[in-house]
Order: sequence, then C-alpha cells, then structure tokens
Amino acid sequence: MVKLIHLLNQFSEKTVSKIPLRTILIVPFVLQVAGAVGLISYFSYKNGQQTVNSLVIRLQNEVNSRIAQHLDTYLAAPAHLNRSNFDLIDLEILNLQDWQKLEKYFYRQIQLANISYINFGSADGRFVGIAKDQAKQPPNFTLEAFNASGDAKMHVYQLDSEGARKAQLDVRDINPLLDPWYTDAVKAGKPGWSQIYQWQDLPIISISYSYPVFDRHNRLLGVLGTDLKLSHISNFLKDLKISPTGRVFIMERNGLVVACSDPQPLFNDANGKITRLKAIDSNDELTRSTAQHLTATFKDFHQIQAEQQIEFRMNNQQIFVKVAPWRDEFGLDWLIVEAVPEIDFMEQIHANNRNTFFLSLLALGICLLAGVLTAQWITRPILHLKDAATALANGEFDQSIVNHRQDELGVLTQAFNSMAAQLRQAFSTLQKANEQLERNNILLEQRVEERTIDLKQAKEDADAANVAKSEFLANMSHELRTPLNGILGYAQILLRSKNLIGPDFNGINIIYQCGSHLLTLINDILDLSKIEARKMELYPTALHFPSFLQNIVEICQVRADQKNLAFNHQFDPQLPTNVEADEKRLRQVLLNLLSNATKFTQHGGVTFKVGLVNPCSTARIYFQITDTGVGIHPDHLKEIFLPFQQVGDSQQRAEGTGLGLAISQKLVAMMGGQLEVQSKLNKGSIFYFEINLNVLEEWAEPAQLLEQGMIVGYTGEQRKILIVDDRWENRSVLTNLLEPIGFEVVEAENGQVALEQAEAIQPDLIISDLVMPVMDGFEMLRQLRRSPQLRSIQVVVSSASTYELDQQKSLDAGADAFLAKPVHADQLLEILKLHLDLEWVYEQLEHEFEPPVAINHPDSVAGEMVLPPMEILTALYKLARQGLLNNILNETTEIEQFYPESTAFTQKIRYFADDFQVNKLRSFLEEAIDSVGNGVV
Repeated sequence: MVKLIHLLNQFSEKTVSKIPLRTILIVPFVLQVAGAVGLISYFSYKNGQQTVNSLVIRLQNEVNSRIAQHLDTYLAAPAHLNRSNFDLIDLEILNLQDWQKLEKYFYRQIQLANISYINFGSADGRFVGIAKDQAKQPPNFTLEAFNASGDAKMHVYQLDSEGARKAQLDVRDINPLLDPWYTDAVKAGKPGWSQIYQWQDLPIISISYSYPVFDRHNRLLGVLGTDLKLSHISNFLKDLKISPTGRVFIMERNGLVVACSDPQPLFNDANGKITRLKAIDSNDELTRSTAQHLTATFKDFHQIQAEQQIEFRMNNQQIFVKVAPWRDEFGLDWLIVEAVPEIDFMEQIHANNRNTFFLSLLALGICLLAGVLTAQWITRPILHLKDAATALANGEFDQSIVNHRQDELGVLTQAFNSMAAQLRQAFSTLQKANEQLERNNILLEQRVEERTIDLKQAKEDADAANVAKSEFLANMSHELRTPLNGILGYAQILLRSKNLIGPDFNGINIIYQCGSHLLTLINDILDLSKIEARKMELYPTALHFPSFLQNIVEICQVRADQKNLAFNHQFDPQLPTNVEADEKRLRQVLLNLLSNATKFTQHGGVTFKVGLVNPCSTARIYFQITDTGVGIHPDHLKEIFLPFQQVGDSQQRAEGTGLGLAISQKLVAMMGGQLEVQSKLNKGSIFYFEINLNVLEEWAEPAQLLEQGMIVGYTGEQRKILIVDDRWENRSVLTNLLEPIGFEVVEAENGQVALEQAEAIQPDLIISDLVMPVMDGFEMLRQLRRSPQLRSIQVVVSSASTYELDQQKSLDAGADAFLAKPVHADQLLEILKLHLDLEWVYEQLEHEFEPPVAINHPDSVAGEMVLPPMEILTALYKLARQGLLNNILNETTEIEQFYPESTAFTQKIRYFADDFQVNKLRSFLEEAIDSVGNGVV
C-alpha cells in the first residue's frame, strides 16, 4: 500500500509540474462546480426515470385490471344466457318446435343482453338467429332463418319494434350450420366457446358460446348459440387511452390477434374471405415489434403462465411491455399485452434536463471568470520570480528582483536573490570541474568502445559456432541416413525373401539390427540438438493406455529373455483406460530407461511399475523402473544425466552414446515431471518420475496386433508408382520393396524427368526426394500442383532430413505425407494403404494349434465349467467391447460371491484380462453367450 501511494505521488508530481500555476488555481474550482452541477442533473434525470418506470408499471397494472374486468363481464353474458335458455328447454317451458315463438323469445333476450347475435340450429337442419347492430341508435334488429329441407337458403328479414318480420332484406347462399359455432359444439358434446371465425360472408370476426341440447335419450336436438363481435372489445381498448402512442392488444396463444387498440384492421379481406393476422404481422409498428420481441423471448406463448414485465428498445426508444394471461371457466385462454413507449412520459423530464444544462453552463461561465481574475491577482508576482529564475538557469547570474512585499512571496524573493549570489560564486568552481570531467569522459569512452568491439566479436564467433553446429548435424544426418537407407532397405528386402536358410537369415537380421542401432544413435544426437535449441515440441494424442503399456512390456520382455533375466510388470488396476499423451516421446523415455536397466543387469531381473497417484480428470501417473544391476556410485549420480556421459565398466560404456538418460530427463521435464534416481553400488537402481495425463471420456479402440503374416499383394487393379530420387540405390530399395507385391514402378532421377514421366504414365502415387539436381522436390511439387492434369496425384516426400521445418515445408508445397529415410517397409506400406485405399493380401501363417475352450451349459454336472446367467454374460461382453478390463475384474469378484459354481469361468476371464488379451476375451464370451442362448448372441 505504501509503495502504491509512493507511485501515485511520483505520477502526480510529474504530471502537475507541467501544468501552469494559473491553470491549477482555476481548473479545480471549475471542476468542482461542474461536477456538483453534473451530479445534480444526473440524479435528477435518474430519479425522473425511476418515477416514470413506477408510473408506467402502476398504469399498466390498472389498465390490465380494467381489461380483465371488462372481459370477465362481457364474455360471461353469453354463457349465462345460454344456460338460462337450456334450463327453459329442459323444463319444457321453451318449445324448440315452435319456431315463431322462439323468434319472439330471442328478440326479447337480445334487446336486453350485451351480445351481438343469438340463435338456435336444430339437428334436422333448421336455423333461426337474431342479429343486433349496436352501431345505430336505436339498435337495428334483423332475423335470419334457414331450412335445409327447404330451399337451403339463408333468408334475412327486418324486424319491427315488436319483433315481427317486416320486409325481406336479402337471400344468401350459405349454411350457418357449417360454421364453427355449430360444428365445434357438436364435436365437443358440451358447452363451450367456439374458435374465432368469420361471421357468415361478412367482414366481421366473432366468437360464439355454443350450448348443445340433447333429449332425455341423449339424442342431439340442436345447438344454442350467442355471438360476440370482437370489434366491441377493440372499441373498448381504443377508449382506454393508455398513453399518446401506447398500444394494448389481446391475442390467442397461437399469436393471432383477438382485439387491439390500434385502428388498423385485425384481418385481411380478399374477395369476402377473411384471413386473421398474427400480432407479428400487424400493420402497426409498435404492436408488431412488441410481438416479435415476445416471440424471441419466450419462443412459445404457452410458456407465459404469469404476468411478465419486459423492456426492449425500438427505434432507439425504450418500450415498457406487460403481458398477462387471461382465462375464463369456459375454456378461453388469451394474453393481454400492453406496450408503452418511455417517450410518452419523458417529455417533461427532458425539458427540465435542458433547462438544468443551460443553467449549469451559465454557472460554469461565471465561475471561470471569477477564477481567472483571482488567478491573475495571485500569480502576477510569481511570474516575475519565474522570469528571473529562467534567466538564472540560462546562465545570466546577475539577476536581482526588487522586493516591496513582506509576505511569503517577499521572503521567497529575498531567498532567490541570496541564491543567485551564491550561484555566481559557485559557477567559476563548477566550470573548472567540468573541464576535468570532460577529459575523464573521453578516456572512458575510448575504453568502452574497445570493450564493445571485443564483445561484438565474441557474439559473432558464438553465432558462427551455432550455425556450424546446426549445419554439421544436418549434413551428418543426411550423409549417414543415405547409406543407411540402402543398408536397411536391402536388409528388409532380403528378410522378406523365402529362399534364405537359417544362418543367412540370422546374418541379414544382424545387419538390420546393427543398422537400426546406428540409426537410433543418429536420432539420439539429433533429438538432443533439438531439445537444446528448444525446437522440439510435444504432440499429445488420444492413447489407449493399457495397450500402450502392454506393447512396452512385450518389447522389453524379449530383451530380458535374451539375457535370461526376470522381467516383472505391476500396473495399478485403477489406471485410466484412455489418456492424452505424446505416445512417441513417452515410449522413447520408457524404452530408454528399461533398456538401460536390462543392459546393466546381469543377474536377477527388472521390474516395471505404473501407478495412479490421484484419480481425476487430469490423472497423476507414477512410473518406476527397478533393476538388480551393478548400480551407480554416489559420486556419479549427478553425471549420468549429462550428454555423452557414461558410468560403469568399460565394456558397458562402449554400448550407446551416453545420450539416452540426458534425452529422457529433458523429455520428462517437457511433460511436466522430473526424472529421479536412487541407486546403491552392486545392489541396483531405481528410476522414477510422475507426470500429469488428461483422462479422456471417449472410448478408443486399442490397437490390435494381429499376426496376419507377410504382405504378398493387394486386391484390385494394379497401381502405378513413380519413384523420384537422384541416387540409384535409393530408387532400387523402393523398387525392390514394391515390385514383388504387385506394383508397377517407374523411376526418375530428378524433378524435371518426373514431371515428364507423370504426364506420360499418369501414376497413382509419387514417392519423391527433396534435394536433387536440375529440379528439386519442392519445385516439382509446386509445378505438379499447378498442373490441371497432375494436381490430383498423391505425393509422398521421402527425405533423409527429419527436421520438422523441412517436413512442414514439403507439406506446405503440396505433399500428402512424409516418409523419413532410411525407409521402413512397414511405414511405407501403411502410407500406401492409407493414400491408395488398399486392402492387403497376407501370406498365410501356420499357427500352433490351440485347443478350444470347452463351454458347457449352466446346468452341467460338477467339475465342468458352469456359466453365470445370460444378463451377466451380456454385461461382461459389453465391457470387453469397450476395453474396460478393470471393470471386468471387479465384476468377476461379484460373480464368485453370488455364483461360486462359476469359479472356473471367472478364472478364465481373469487370465485374459490380466494379460490384456482383449480379442481372446471377446471370443470366449461370444462362445459362452452362444452356449447359453442356443446360438443367439
């Protein structure tokens, strides 16, 4: 805190020191006044805005209450009226067969009721209805009659004041018994509201409360109906006047408008056919925007089950919206929506804000004028002192200020005059000291210049050494890999031959192993160079962890068997199945450590342990390699991780380059761990480290190592491969690897010849070197990708350069894959399979006969293998399909508890699971399921 205050003081001193004194006197005063006025204006505006918000909410609540009350009253009348008429019919007071009396009765009712239409339609096709036109004063009444058994026409009559028919007004070709008021009631079989529909063929939409009438034998006699014009609700909404530009509308849950305060029509009228509008399609902008915002907010209007207060912006204006559901006991479910623009209430507040702003400007101007006058009175003597001090600073030491004041400024003036006298005296001494200092500076500059030249030369020598080292390693790698490509290539070709006898085969295999060992040494040197240059990176991928560890065990088991050593592995059953790791580098570390343990152990054995430190999404994995070898002297423990350092006797030091532990230590550090060692001389050593691995939820199919035999061909038509390399031995290796398995191979010694050959033969794939005369591989790739005829050909770059930069450059130039030299046949064939979509033909291997496992029915006699129930077998098979071996081992323990007779079965399961024999485990379970299910898996 003290340091922060110190920094703030330094900043303020540097900033304030640049500001004129007059400004410092004026600005704070003006800022205080402006800030006070601004805060008052701001809080005034916010208070006004909060008041408006409260006012709008109260207004919307009041309007909503009035609308709901009006709907309750207006829509309750038809239901009560129909119920009364049904009771009269049920009591046989009202005779439905006396149509003339029915007309008189309906006329009396509609005169007193707040409805637009009352009617009755019989089941035998007759209809009578009375309509009231409330737009006229007094209201006008018309009678509509229909008889399906007659002329099937709607006859319209004018009624007099007694309800008697006068003149016939119209004859319409419509059937009122097909309208929703009748059909919905018959379909429902009970009273209720119809859907909103067009009133006959008129430009009117209405809703009807219908009441079906049945006799005592539950036979339909007809339907009583009362209609309400929805325009009456719209008129009520228009009379509310919620605000100058506010809108109120009612809509159904499907978004169709029922009524609206907007004068625009609620439907489209096309040749007498009415189409109702949705609120989002309204011609009124505020209604449309409000409905669109509600749609975006709720998606489905059925979700609105309670009152909602919402705000949104339209045309840079704040809109207050309230939406509330309204329902009645007879099935209506509508939404009442009120939208009020904030501007309707903010007009006076904006006017007050403008007045406040102008008054603030006036007050600010007055304060500024007063501040300027005051500052001039205060700063005038200070400016005289400033001018004298400036002249003194410029070397004019004869400065003297006339002083007539006795206040603080007078004391300051006397001090200034005294200081000027002292400066004149000190200037002479200072000038002599400066001359001596200049002479010393010249000598110092000469020494610094000489030292700078020496450092520059040293840096240039170091840079040159680094460049020479990189060039040497690159050239060494290239020069060594090229002959190794021939050695290892022809060793692989000869190993694939069927004519080799035992001693010859062993000799070729020794050549291949020695060449591979030499290649490993080269790779170790390059890896160390990459690590030291910080050019090596990790590339984590999904990894099936049990299969990965089993592969390590199988490799090291062979080496241990060759020396008659015991090789033990102990893996924690709780290890994760799928992790994310750089498989290549983790394998390199483990094989280095295990190989060293095997190499330096002559008696006893090697133990490989892998444990789980903490089970979570990022698992902490513990690796330990223990041997009973010669051990390491305590004085040498710090040297074993240094490059090219070896310990032990001379025979053991001769094996390897001394880079394995150095590389392993650096790789473990890149993975976030630290390689540690404990050792006792002649007792053995323990190497261990811990790293974090991300646990993956998705199941990864473990790699299946199938002994399918040697590849002798492929299915389908013959494929053409063009090999491009300036060295004949490299071309010969690839040719002799590919031709015996059915490929047509064509050779080219440089990129120019390769392009000509490619145009002539149109190969399926090209394998090309990078460094060649005439035209190198990069230029050939660029021209190949620019050619319309050749651009689609697959290209594999095969180079002795393994630097990631060269690999990336080749891929950027257009290569589809990279194959490092020396070429390994398995890698080459895997790349060809991937890019040519091949299916290999393998040489049949003669496997040793393995007797099938006897599977017996669960009801077998004692002594045979008894299987658990089908549901347990199915669950185990599912776990085996997913590779969850730990879960399978847990299940076998529970099976033995509940089914002790199945011990032989669980022992077989444990054997396969402990040995990671996933395929055999699946086959065993499939046979067991077949046995229990009579052949149905």
